[in-house]
Amino acid sequence: MGYQACLNASNKPVTEGSIGAGTGATVGKYYGISNCMKGGIGSAIIKIADLIVGALAVVNSFGDILNPETSEIIAGTLDNEKKSLLIQIGC
Repeated sequence: MGYQACLNASNKPVTEGSIGAGTGATVGKYYGISNCMKGGIGSAIIKIADLIVGALAVVNSFGDILNPETSEIIAGTLDNEKKSLLIQIGC
């Protein structure tokens, strides 16, 4: 598999979402699988002078995902109709 990964390597953008390690990833499982949303795989890269740093992450969390600047829930446990996030007060 390592050899095949090398053959598949390219300079194209990394595919993100529900693929590879992110295929079964979910977020907001607090009230069970029936109330969670899809997680997935994402990436980021930054270049500083001649240094390039990249990161690849899979989001597969038990709880909700928060915006670190506003503390707003951006992904997580869905309500029973699965149409909006279930906002929990005091949790």
